[in-house]
Amino acid sequence: MSNKKSLSNYQAFTPKSIKKALFNYSLNHWSFRYALASLISAIIATSIFGLNEVTFISLIGSATLSALAWVWNYFIKAGQFEEKYILKLRDAIHQKTAQRRNKLSKELVHLKEFKGYKQLEILEKKFLTLIEMLDKKFDRQELTYKRYFGIAQEVYLSAIDNLTTIVLAHKGIHHIQAKEIQARIDLMQKKNDPTLEQEMQTLTKRIQLYHAEMVKINKLLIENEEAITQLGATTIAISNINVNDAEGKIDMENSMKQLIEITNRSHEYSIKKR
Repeated sequence: MSNKKSLSNYQAFTPKSIKKALFNYSLNHWSFRYALASLISAIIATSIFGLNEVTFISLIGSATLSALAWVWNYFIKAGQFEEKYILKLRDAIHQKTAQRRNKLSKELVHLKEFKGYKQLEILEKKFLTLIEMLDKKFDRQELTYKRYFGIAQEVYLSAIDNLTTIVLAHKGIHHIQAKEIQARIDLMQKKNDPTLEQEMQTLTKRIQLYHAEMVKINKLLIENEEAITQLGATTIAISNINVNDAEGKIDMENSMKQLIEITNRSHEYSIKKR
């Protein structure tokens, strides 16, 4: 699973991150930078030529332009920026999700007996049900809808990444016959034959590898089960909300926070395994 900071990172959907992105946008916008450069020039001119009518007007004019540029970009254009920002996040996640899901589906065809095969189907149903409920409760143009849609989509993508990791781990150990190897080790231990020591060490390493990968696989499967459960709980929270009900909005926001926490744990575990 990728852990690079990117537009598709689940944290980018939090109100704090959106405000930070808006701040950076306003700070780096050409209109503000131009006005700020004019203000700095006016300050330098004042320090050289002193405060007179020309430098005073230049200072006031450039300061006013800087303030107006900031107000325009940070406050007046905030809604337009936030809409574009979230749409960009969603598009990036949607593209990644489609690519990874298609690739994963092909891999899981050969693992139909594996638990992860069913998880993908259930995850997709839960995700689509949540989005359907969002469509019923919110206008698609609302910022709230777009933010919640993005969070849910990121959780879904994270679960797909978990399943991809599981498939790779399963491929690495599927050839290991754990029961037969353990039986062989037990037999060699009973014989207590020094000539079998090297073989026993090799088999022991192999069985340890198998168990370590199974621990990782089971942990990721459990994470996905938590995601499935929370997607369902969030759908219920959304279904119970009244748009004008403050308490209902809090419940829905808390459900979304729990979805983020699940994704956060998944990212942290992935980083530790690298």
